[in-house]
Amino acid sequence: MQGEAANEGLCDTYAVFLDLYGTLAHFQPPREEVQGQACSSFDIQVTRHGLVRGYAQADEYMGQENAGPLPLGLRSAKELQSFFAEYEKLILTTAGVDVDLEAAGQIWNKVQQIPHSLALFDDVLPTLDMLKLKGLTLGVLSNITRNIDVLSQEMGLEPYLDFTITSGEVGAGKPHALLLDRDDLHTNVTDCPRISSLMEVMEYL
Repeated sequence: MQGEAANEGLCDTYAVFLDLYGTLAHFQPPREEVQGQACSSFDIQVTRHGLVRGYAQADEYMGQENAGPLPLGLRSAKELQSFFAEYEKLILTTAGVDVDLEAAGQIWNKVQQIPHSLALFDDVLPTLDMLKLKGLTLGVLSNITRNIDVLSQEMGLEPYLDFTITSGEVGAGKPHALLLDRDDLHTNVTDCPRISSLMEVMEYL
């Protein structure tokens, strides 16, 4: 899913667990833009909407792999290259572009060569300020493969967080509770409440 904000109980709340990508942070420039730039260098035309859907599918795949017997953080460089070729292929296939694994791997390598970083959404720090004022324990649960503690420090999240956990560390995927659907991709979700802004989490506390 694009992002989750979960807690131990929507009525009697003591802790709030947050996803990183899509909930707290986004790529700058947007990863769809970076992906489109990489694809254009291979004469491949893609739409932003197609790439948004493609990344949603690929991120689900990443979560499943991270929750499996061999999380990405424990894989060799060769195994990671193979994974990200599959990841890239899934992005493009969902976006309506058929490529083989070799080409997908080359496109992914090009994506990594284009400068981009993570940045916080505008509603994040104001919301975290309000949550901390309530005396809540705050933590990040993420499928991200990078060092989440370093990222938290770089983005200024560290003072707000009591802990950070990645699915690769524990061998399990993120829980699904309150869904933050910033891009309106999950309109058919019925098994949990859906919100469009992090500020809306305050209504469930």
